[in-house]
Amino acid sequence: MHHDSRYFGLKFSFLFLCTLVLQAAPTAPTNLLLTPSSHGVTLSWQDHSTNETGFKIYRDGNLIQKVPTDTTSYHDSGLETKTTYRYMVKAMDGIGEDKKATLISPLNASTSHRPIFRWKMIDEASTYTIMVRPLLENGTDPDWSRTIYNANDLSEAEANCDTQTRICSLSPDISISGNHVWWIKSSGEDDWSERGYFSVNGYDGALALNDGTSGITRGYGVWGNYKVADAQEEYYYGDAAHPDNITGYITTYHPDITTRELPVLFFISGWGRPAYSYDTYFKFLASHGYYVVNVYDDAITAAGLDKDYHDDLAMIEQAANNHATWMDLTKVGLMGHSTGAGATVWLGKEIFGGNKNWGSAGRFLFLNAPWYSLLVNAADLTNYPANTKLLVQFSNDEEGRNGKARATDPRVVRAMYELINIPDADKDFITLLSDNKHYTYAGVAYTYRANHYVSYPGVNNSEGVYQPYDMLDLLLLNRLSHAMLNLVFQGDEDARKVALGNGSIEQKSMKNEAISLVDLKVTDTPIVDINRPQEDYAYTCSGGWYDDWKLAGYCDDANQNGIIDVLE
Repeated sequence: MHHDSRYFGLKFSFLFLCTLVLQAAPTAPTNLLLTPSSHGVTLSWQDHSTNETGFKIYRDGNLIQKVPTDTTSYHDSGLETKTTYRYMVKAMDGIGEDKKATLISPLNASTSHRPIFRWKMIDEASTYTIMVRPLLENGTDPDWSRTIYNANDLSEAEANCDTQTRICSLSPDISISGNHVWWIKSSGEDDWSERGYFSVNGYDGALALNDGTSGITRGYGVWGNYKVADAQEEYYYGDAAHPDNITGYITTYHPDITTRELPVLFFISGWGRPAYSYDTYFKFLASHGYYVVNVYDDAITAAGLDKDYHDDLAMIEQAANNHATWMDLTKVGLMGHSTGAGATVWLGKEIFGGNKNWGSAGRFLFLNAPWYSLLVNAADLTNYPANTKLLVQFSNDEEGRNGKARATDPRVVRAMYELINIPDADKDFITLLSDNKHYTYAGVAYTYRANHYVSYPGVNNSEGVYQPYDMLDLLLLNRLSHAMLNLVFQGDEDARKVALGNGSIEQKSMKNEAISLVDLKVTDTPIVDINRPQEDYAYTCSGGWYDDWKLAGYCDDANQNGIIDVLE
């Protein structure tokens, strides 16, 4: 029974779970009634058994109390307001009391849909029950409404038990990708084992990292619970407004079973980088239940960047028109890498504002290793569409070209970041640092390098060098973007600590059980290396042929620390 929370001053939600009646087990209690009071709840039930030895009370799947036989009520106190609790009452029969199966090796991660479950045999037990449920998006609690796998009365012969080691194992087909929890109990047991966690990735190889680690298995950065459909590519055919020299591709990723409109993530490729360059990352995003659209302009030219930006916009509009059935355009993220990251600033002005007003229920920009943000001027930025959130990631050790040690002058990014009309609480500027830890993959030695190519792991970078897929990618891109998605589209305020934590330990820490890398640098006032002049960069803030860099007047050649004093 669910009582009106306004009357009792508390908010409770309850789930009724029935006991599984095993052979010779007492009859299960029924009609569980829940009566909330101040910071507590009274449970009452009907006893239909004559052979129970007592009752067990469970809250959220955990045993909290045992009560004597013939008891029909129990008061649970010390509860929090605005919290969901789930209760279950089970009759005890005294057989195998307090005897739990011991988990031996629940996998932390699996690249297969057939994880291996191992547990220790229990004396006088001949059958076992295994239950598998997915974890919620933030990885902290099971999704009680979904059962992924349930093996009732699984015999030892089926489970492949070794009488010498007394270890049983089972490798079922877990068809749902993502992160899961599993329990086991033997026949004659009342209590389930402790929880075991494992992860099944969205497609073969997603957790087979080049550095030998097994990926992120809990919390932000885990793979989602959705299997991802094969990517669909369509040619950009242009329209009356953009008829000339148009070549481009729109590639979409989404869950394989889509029954409703999904929030949309538009990702703008870097120069010369089609969708396959970011394939792993796109599948990660889609595995969390989002519609991902990659926009790739393969005719991008230095002389016509203003046209390229408009082509990007036209491709976004074409994708929205062609896939309108599955897109919730009130929830939109704009993401990009390199030239594409720069383009997102102007594109956000166009689709978040004006007549479109996309993202009215949630919108953000995520700029990864951005190049110039063209076409926008100071007025555009100071009047940026409201409720936009912004995350800028700059790599400290960018590999430049044209004989330069570095690529893009960070003054370019700082000018945009300082001027854009987004509160400090809703934006962060992150600098990724290299780590000297090394590993060997396919006979080649690698370090965790904070370069321009972190966004497209597992393929050759623009210099023809293989870009490994390692924990650097997961802890930076997967973790931060997952948190941003949860914050903006699901209202998960815990995710703010990671996505926009203003330098919180949850945000900047680049470590998990497998590895510890150098922490991120996070600030709301980006500072440029005062010992490095603009001439040290291949692409400076104020010079060259970038006439469309409308903020060039805000680049201060004399002041090595950034832009002109009006912003200081």
